[in-house]
Amino acid sequence: MTDYISRGQVGLIPAKPNSARFRNVDRITGHYGGSDPLLRTEADLFRVLRNVQYNDMVNKGYSDIMYSWGLNPFRPVPIELRGSKVRGAANGTNTSNMVSPSVLGVFGPNLSGISHIPNWQANLIESARVVDDILEWEFGKALPWVGHRDWKPTGCPGDWMYNLIHSQFDERPLPPPVEVPFTPAADLADRPVVGYQNMERGDYVRWVQNFLNSTSPEGCPVDGIWGFISWDRLTKFQGYFQAQGFPCRVNGITDLNTWATIHYIATVEGII
Repeated sequence: MTDYISRGQVGLIPAKPNSARFRNVDRITGHYGGSDPLLRTEADLFRVLRNVQYNDMVNKGYSDIMYSWGLNPFRPVPIELRGSKVRGAANGTNTSNMVSPSVLGVFGPNLSGISHIPNWQANLIESARVVDDILEWEFGKALPWVGHRDWKPTGCPGDWMYNLIHSQFDERPLPPPVEVPFTPAADLADRPVVGYQNMERGDYVRWVQNFLNSTSPEGCPVDGIWGFISWDRLTKFQGYFQAQGFPCRVNGITDLNTWATIHYIATVEGII
C-alpha cells in the first residue's frame, strides 16, 4: 500500500465519535486554505493543520478536522487528516461532504507561503496522485476530481489547485449532477421554509433575501421588499445551479424545484 504521513505523526488529537460513513462516493473534492501561512519546514505545516483541527473541533463543534487528506509541498507524500472512511466532521446527520472525500492544500491564492520550497509543485502534484491511488484502492474505483467552484459560486480551491485538478485528472468523466431530494414541508415545520403558510410575507422575503445575500457574489439587500435586485439575484442563482444539474428553472419564482435547490445549498452552507 502507498505510503502516507499518518495523523498521529501530524499530532492531531483523536476524533470524537462519528458513525457517518461515505455512501455512493462519486468524486474527490479539492480545497485550499484561503490564506498563505508561511511554511518554512514540514513542522510548520503540521502546526497549521493542528490549528485547523482545533478551530474545527473547538470553535465549530465538529467531530474532527474537516478534510479527509492533505497535500504536502515538502515531499511527495500526502497527509492523513480525517481519513477516507468518515463522511463528514460537521455532523453525523448533515449533508455536508456526503458524496466526496475532500483534499486540502494548505496554501492560499498567492502561494506566497510555499513558493520558496524546493520542488513544491511536483510534491503537491505527486501527493495528489498518491491520494488518488489510496482512494481508488479504498473505494474500488477511480474517482474524478472536482474543484469546489465546480458546483457553487466560490473561489475555492484557488486557481493553482483548480488548474491542477483539471490538468492532472481530467481524463475521467465528471460525475452526474448532484441529486437534490425534495424535503417535505412536514419535516421543516420548525424552519423558515420558502412558501410556508405561517410566515408573514415580509419574513418570508427577508429569509430568501438573506439566503441570496449569503450565496450571491453580488449580494442582495435584506429589506423585506421583493424588488428587481432580489429577482435578479434569484434568477442568477437559478441559472447557475440549473447549469450544474440542479432541478431549478430560471423563472424568478421560488417554486418547489427552486426550493429543493435552496434547501440543499442552505443545508450544505449551514444557513439552515
